[in-house]
Amino acid sequence: MIEKLLIHRFRGIYKGHLEDFARFNLLVGPNNTGKSAVLEMLYLGGVCGRECGLVVEATGDRFTAAAPLENDFLGFNPCSRLWARHGEKEEWEKSPATLTEDGTLVYRLPLDYEDFLREFRLVPPPSEETEYGGFSGKDKKSIAAFALPGAPEIPGELVPFKDEIEGLTGYVFLYQWYDQFVHKHSEKGLSTWALGGKRPDSRRVLFFDFHTAHGNFQSSFFEFARILPDWYRKIERSLGKIFPDMAGCRVEMVPAGEKEMRGEIRLPGRKPLPVDAFGDGARHAFKVLAGLVALVEAVDEEHPGLFLWEDPELFMHPATLGKLLAETINLVKKKPVQVFISTQSLEVIAWFGKMIVDKKLEAQALRTYTLTLSKGELQTKMHRGENLKEWLKSGFDPRFRAVSEDMLPFGWYLLTDTEGGPLW
Repeated sequence: MIEKLLIHRFRGIYKGHLEDFARFNLLVGPNNTGKSAVLEMLYLGGVCGRECGLVVEATGDRFTAAAPLENDFLGFNPCSRLWARHGEKEEWEKSPATLTEDGTLVYRLPLDYEDFLREFRLVPPPSEETEYGGFSGKDKKSIAAFALPGAPEIPGELVPFKDEIEGLTGYVFLYQWYDQFVHKHSEKGLSTWALGGKRPDSRRVLFFDFHTAHGNFQSSFFEFARILPDWYRKIERSLGKIFPDMAGCRVEMVPAGEKEMRGEIRLPGRKPLPVDAFGDGARHAFKVLAGLVALVEAVDEEHPGLFLWEDPELFMHPATLGKLLAETINLVKKKPVQVFISTQSLEVIAWFGKMIVDKKLEAQALRTYTLTLSKGELQTKMHRGENLKEWLKSGFDPRFRAVSEDMLPFGWYLLTDTEGGPLW
């Protein structure tokens, strides 16, 4: 599992770290404190699985590196997907890359400071070692990141926080240079970060967000998922647990354009309906379950998975939300899948706390991180499972770093009875 994350520079977060990750990790805190940025870093780091070489022009040194896959678990181009999330075009029209005839990407970054990676090349491996013959014109417009496995021979100039890491074993260093993701005031540059621990298999990283809930499935994902054992049946069973009126339903996927598929649900005794004809909560649950069921069927100990979920509370009734979270835990708890969830919802946090109390989730499997930003530095307060339970029992709101007048009044009373004592 991923155990640590160190950040040097990333869209307004100049420096910070999170560590001691568990199987289930909640990222909470005020707006603009880096929750989405952390999810995006974990995602981008996870999908860097296309082997290549990094050649630093200043020295001529060559290192083994990895670029993002052409398509993630759901069939989306990783960098393009992140850009579209923020209203940017899916292709970088003014990419600093030049594509050579042999499929090499040559970069000359317009940095506002001197850096070892001002000029570098991403070089395809020898043709007999890879399935692809080099980078393409599409890669030129959609690659803005690479990963560098940690090794003693990596020079300090490539790792700005090298002194903060006790040895490089188990770390992967990541670099990202898309302007809008690194831009801070007038400065342009590289974002750099490190992931400690065991990374997931790059083809088994599922990132689910608001845009995924409102879009169709890619045909490439469907072609993969439909041959998994009982994929439809398992989605149906999960839906029945969350929505009692869907018990006994039948699920299908039908074409929705040249490269897309959409879900349909046939309730007992009724005609099939597109999932998007249901309420937002139902289609949110359907789409996240369709992806998650496929992920847990695709992983094993040698190919662990990563599930990144942004704002699971969106569109969900509190009771249904609890059932959806419980089913998520039920699906992944015996599988090699690590989960990161960002949320603004006290209900999400409380449901996880209740599942610890009810023995449906082991306390040591949960970490909650309260994120704040101070002068560009990421700061965190971490609650382990038992610590989170006691925090909630005392009536405190973990979305705030400390007890303060900014806390919402119901945060003090939501989990207490009329006598002022804790319900748990």
